[in-house]
Amino acid sequence: MSEMFELYLERANFASYLNEIKLKLAEKSVLLYGAGLFFEYINKCFDLSSFNIMGISDKKFADNEQGTYFLNYKVIPVSKINENKPDVILVTTIKNKKIIASLEKEFKNTEILPLVSENEEAYKEYFSIEDVKSKLEKCNFFLKNYDKNTKEAMFSNGDLTILTDTQYPWIVYEIFSDKIYELESGLDENIEYNVLDIGANRCYASLFFAQKPNVKSVFAFELVKHTADFARRILELNPKYKDKIHLYDFGLGKENTTVTINMLLHRDGCNTINNDFLESYMPEEIGRGVPQVCNVKKASEVLKPIINDNDLKNIILKIDAEGAEYDIFEDLRDNFPEMFDRVSVIIGDAHLGFERFFNLLPENKFKVVYAHKQADGCCPFEISKI
Repeated sequence: MSEMFELYLERANFASYLNEIKLKLAEKSVLLYGAGLFFEYINKCFDLSSFNIMGISDKKFADNEQGTYFLNYKVIPVSKINENKPDVILVTTIKNKKIIASLEKEFKNTEILPLVSENEEAYKEYFSIEDVKSKLEKCNFFLKNYDKNTKEAMFSNGDLTILTDTQYPWIVYEIFSDKIYELESGLDENIEYNVLDIGANRCYASLFFAQKPNVKSVFAFELVKHTADFARRILELNPKYKDKIHLYDFGLGKENTTVTINMLLHRDGCNTINNDFLESYMPEEIGRGVPQVCNVKKASEVLKPIINDNDLKNIILKIDAEGAEYDIFEDLRDNFPEMFDRVSVIIGDAHLGFERFFNLLPENKFKVVYAHKQADGCCPFEISKI
């Protein structure tokens, strides 16, 4: 994400604005509002020491966290802002207009300002095709075709062919450049694995696993049909691997239902049926987007026949379900616990607390390989069988 933030701040002329606001607030006490990855990047790359910062607040901080620290700033829960009496609340999120409007209603006697002026033009398209091309060439993916109208680009490394765009290249970067699903616990070359890809998005992770010689099959589940259709186009470009991948265009959950989501065409990796996820990660996106009805099926009822009928063993379970992981694993724990006897590794993201997720697993069967809590609360993890 750092490349996105760097370009956004450059286009928003942040360095110049930062100097101006430092002078403006030189004699005032400042409370920061927003403890996400965007602020973490700013705090790392820019000097904020000349501000008289009394602390940092965010909706995710509970009352009992007052007095703890985040990035060396004292945590002040939202309910405690008035009693701390800041002169200015400085909003540190990338999208801040709605947040500022909400804070102005709640804290009428406090000046509310953005740390970064929201720039819609910079937000609409982060990268040029040259930016994407340069990044992917570092992991040996080379540009084959680019459509200026749709901004879709085709890249190939000689083995895999992928489609991405200048609007949303993040997942491609994470999987093929940062290799976030390269297992630290390793794969045994003498064992044949099967993959469950829950939250498949455009099937980049499915292809990442399918290209491994000792991965027999991948069963992928994507909630949003629009995204699943994009994934099918990519799979058609990879005849060598597409028969390994079985893609289902519905989400998994704790019950059979339909949900209406606001499909965020500019953030297709962040569609979710979980309102807590939106509240925690992108409150500015609530109510935005294109309404779409999506099917959710009970995880245990879907996975039990797939696993049993195909005799799946040595399962690598990848999950990135934007907050739905808890409902999914609660259902599997209660209604298909024997599945965990066949699972070798679980890798993915816990969006609303890692301990809450880990506690849904059978006791004394799995160990934590790593769990890295990020500034925005998301926790990438890898868990392996003991």
